[in-house]
Amino acid sequence: MIKKLYHFLSTKDKQKFILLFVLYLPVIFLETISIGSLPAFIIFILDPIKIIEWIDIKSLETLIFNLSDAQRAFYGLLIVAILFILKAVTIILVSYYELNFQKQIDLQTSKKLFSKYILSTYLFHVYNNPSELTQNLNDIRRTTSVIFGFSTILKETLIICAISTVLIFSNFKLFLYLFLILIVPVLFLYNYFKNILVEKGEIARIFRTKRLKTISESLNNIKFIKLRTLETFVINYFKENNYKAIHQDMIASFVSKIPRIILETFAIITILTIVYYLYLSVGNIKDIIPILTLLIVSIVRFIPSVGNILISINNYKFHLPAMKNFNLLFENPSQLLEEQDSFKSQSKITFENEINIENLSFHYPNNNIQIIKNLSFNIKKNQKIGIFGKSGKGKSTLLNLILGLYSPVEGRILSDKTEIKENLKSWHSKIGYVPQKITLFDETIKNNICFGVDDAKIDENHFKNIIKQTELESFINTLPQRQNTNVGHEGNIVSGGQLQRIGIARALYNKPKILILDEPTSSLDEEIESAIIKSLFKNSNLTIILISHNKMIIDMCDKVINLND
Repeated sequence: MIKKLYHFLSTKDKQKFILLFVLYLPVIFLETISIGSLPAFIIFILDPIKIIEWIDIKSLETLIFNLSDAQRAFYGLLIVAILFILKAVTIILVSYYELNFQKQIDLQTSKKLFSKYILSTYLFHVYNNPSELTQNLNDIRRTTSVIFGFSTILKETLIICAISTVLIFSNFKLFLYLFLILIVPVLFLYNYFKNILVEKGEIARIFRTKRLKTISESLNNIKFIKLRTLETFVINYFKENNYKAIHQDMIASFVSKIPRIILETFAIITILTIVYYLYLSVGNIKDIIPILTLLIVSIVRFIPSVGNILISINNYKFHLPAMKNFNLLFENPSQLLEEQDSFKSQSKITFENEINIENLSFHYPNNNIQIIKNLSFNIKKNQKIGIFGKSGKGKSTLLNLILGLYSPVEGRILSDKTEIKENLKSWHSKIGYVPQKITLFDETIKNNICFGVDDAKIDENHFKNIIKQTELESFINTLPQRQNTNVGHEGNIVSGGQLQRIGIARALYNKPKILILDEPTSSLDEEIESAIIKSLFKNSNLTIILISHNKMIIDMCDKVINLND
């Protein structure tokens, strides 16, 4: 699994991982030296002759013999202090590099996945719940933390090996006794919790997604919930999903604390047992102080290392479901990015003459019911086209096909004899679209209409003309902040009619050659609806394709496509 996830890192990121492992080496070296320095410091004060026997350098021997006990203590303390300060500074710098690198991976991977979602086909979004997509993005940090957890396992394992080497050379029997005692709880903790955490991780991910769904769907349906007095029902449903998600996270956090507690208990018992054994075998407490110091310092360092290893392994098990899902997303790029090929095409789509719909047929994937069957017609430039038909006859589906959001099962859509699928980006640049349900951003009126354009590049004159054309001017003038008034979440603080006008204004701002309207004025009264449509129809340089149940508007069109036939 980790190998597969590592595959998705860039070459530069892989090089940074290698550098991180190289940076671990001085940390491991300083950890080992600093631990060994403490018993050496004790020996240096109590029995300097042993130090002289180890180093075997005449000039240094003379220097040590000429030092008083106080001087030896001072210089020994200074050397040990410098070692620990150097170790601390090195660990701080390496930790910053590691965390900053993890942050960069989080940012890059989040952007990569979000880009895949945004660039994926419209059908992909039709068939996938936004809450699940949001949860996938939230799980990225869990996944990258697991990847870096394996680097922690490597680092801590090397530290344990280095400290073990010092213990082996100092007293092999002592090391063997220590190893046999500590390996028992480690193996128990690893084997006992590994299957539990995989199961808990799967449950946690399911209920995290359900929790997001509950929040999103409840807030989007707040009017319905209040009118049906379903507040208690929704709150209880959220409470249940929230409890199950948080409870699994609590279990994982609890399990991560258990190894340290058990290891500390075993460590204390081990230290006391070894002290008793050494005292009985040696008899003189002075002789066992250096090895006892090494033992205590080693165990104190062993516990967090072993604890970090077990926590990293437990995190891997708990977050395994999120990692598997993450891996599947990147294993199937074609599922997400089917339309990117059309974006990369160099064929420019023009619209100077006509659009041809040739033998168009469409049905949804995994459903053979034909929504549109063998439909053909043409649209001349600057014509006003009305699409009419009963509910369920495929009016909105036809618009989605013309927009290039759906791909026909059979047939073609051509603009000036070039299939629009050759370059959807070029085709979309010619279209203004107003959906049946207009969703505004939680921004100002102006920023909604000019969405995607930097403030400095907004064409003020064109913006004012659009405001007049959509009859928003009088409404905006009544507002204290005028066009800089915030419309609220999904335009909640403006009326349905004003929301429709803002949606139409947004579609017109980019000066489209084709304006596609999916019943956008349905919430307006007939008089205002007709006035807006008439105003749009006056533009002789604009091709309009619209759906409407208003016979008066349909009669205004140059051509009507009746899907009832």
